[in-house]
Amino acid sequence: GNHIIIRSKDPKNNKEFDALYAHFPKGELNKWKRGDRVTRGQVLGRMATEAEFKDPSTRPQVGSGTGPHTSLDFFPKGIINFLDNILKVIIS
Repeated sequence: GNHIIIRSKDPKNNKEFDALYAHFPKGELNKWKRGDRVTRGQVLGRMATEAEFKDPSTRPQVGSGTGPHTSLDFFPKGIINFLDNILKVIIS
């Protein structure tokens, strides 16, 4: 699917973590490239519309999802590094 990873730091303990945002419509993340920086509140991409969700050419890969949505998962830094084909964006 179309995913983006944001690396950030916990302000309480200064440990880095990765946030994985998933299920963007096809092509939605084309503006980003590995190493780009984003700021708090910046729009990463939009969720699929109902029509995009139903169209196989634009439908996000969502498994058994039945409607437009996004997913957000948090991981300790480095856990998802093996997914080299996933876009990595660094938050500042």
